[in-house]
Order: sequence, then C-alpha cells, then structure tokens
Amino acid sequence: MARDKRNWREATQERGRERGKGRAQLASAKVEQHRHLVRREEFSVQKEVQYIIARAREGDSRVVSLRSLVFFSTASGDAWLLDAEDQLALPLVRDGEEQPYQIAETSTQFAIEWQADFSWDGDIFVVRDRAGAIRRIAGYPAAEIRQALQSAM
Repeated sequence: MARDKRNWREATQERGRERGKGRAQLASAKVEQHRHLVRREEFSVQKEVQYIIARAREGDSRVVSLRSLVFFSTASGDAWLLDAEDQLALPLVRDGEEQPYQIAETSTQFAIEWQADFSWDGDIFVVRDRAGAIRRIAGYPAAEIRQALQSAM
C-alpha cells in the first residue's frame, strides 16, 4: 500500500485548566472532528504519545486514533493509550504526572508493554491492571472515545 491511513479524531473540549472543574461537566463540551492522511514514514507511536502527554499537561481534551490505537487526554490531566482490537490500556499521565511506560519502535514495527485492559460501564471507564486491581473513572469524554475506538477497529 502506497499510503497508510490514519484516522485523526480530535475531541476538543473546554480547556478546563482549572483542576477544580468537575469531570462530568467537562465531558459534555463541544466536539470537533478532523481526518488526516499520513504516509508510513510519518507514522510514529512515540510522536503521538508525546503529543497526547503534552495535551494532558495543558488540560486539553483530545481523542486521536492511529490505526487500531486510540490516544486520549482529558481536561483533568489524564492521558491513555488504548488498543481498540484487544481492549488493552496503557496509562500515560495521571493527574498531570507522567506514568512509567515502555514502547519500542522502529521504522517498520512497534511494541507496547500494556499494563491493563479496559471496558466501559455506561460512561464509566473501567480499567483492570495486571495485578487485578480495578479502577472506575467517571467524567472522561466517553462518547468521543467510544466513537474513536469503533472507527479504529
């Protein structure tokens, strides 16, 4: 294939730089969607991770899909990387603090050390880590994330 497609979905929400704003209030903000075609040589999981981490640190909600991967940041300062096909999750930022993660990438392939799996319970994001601990997180832009996950499959 001469060019790889990348679905670029950005769910732009209110900036919400103030940490005191409620997550549920932020999840109902206006959404803008964009598409962008990317050639294979421009495809980089690491670049997308750095982009979504920067967005989380700014308190800027975004949802980006790249093939079967979905990256999202929230106004509350969280960021995640999700695998739409296998429902795997990797926390990148929590409350503005970058979390440890491992991603190896070459020009032709990449490997991600997934730390959890995820599901949805209504609009609640449910994460189960490898030790079996379960976190239930409310207030993420569930509709936009689910739409990106569906498009990525």
